[in-house]
Amino acid sequence: MNMDPESYKSDKPNEILTAYVTKYWMTAGIIVIPEAEVCSDTSGNMIKGCFPGSSFFNSYFHGEGREWHRTVEGAVARANTLRDKKIAALKKQIGRLTARHFTVDNLKGKAPK
Repeated sequence: MNMDPESYKSDKPNEILTAYVTKYWMTAGIIVIPEAEVCSDTSGNMIKGCFPGSSFFNSYFHGEGREWHRTVEGAVARANTLRDKKIAALKKQIGRLTARHFTVDNLKGKAPK
């Protein structure tokens, strides 16, 4: 893989597209950024755009297919996958917590006198 920063440079203008952001799927849901700009001059895998309702703050999202998507179907599939993984992790954590019982006899160390 070519790691030279110059290999990412492109003479063509950056592509403008509607991007579907899943980075904040758990708190804000899927965010639609209508005029996101693909940063082909740096990586082509990164976009920048303004959140809806914000006119002057650019946000950057890395990883097409991870933090942002070109299609709503891709974004929905990713959000559902992340939700399922989160549910599985929480079920595992609940199992560990319900298996833990505290009694006077199972204290570690000695109580101060």
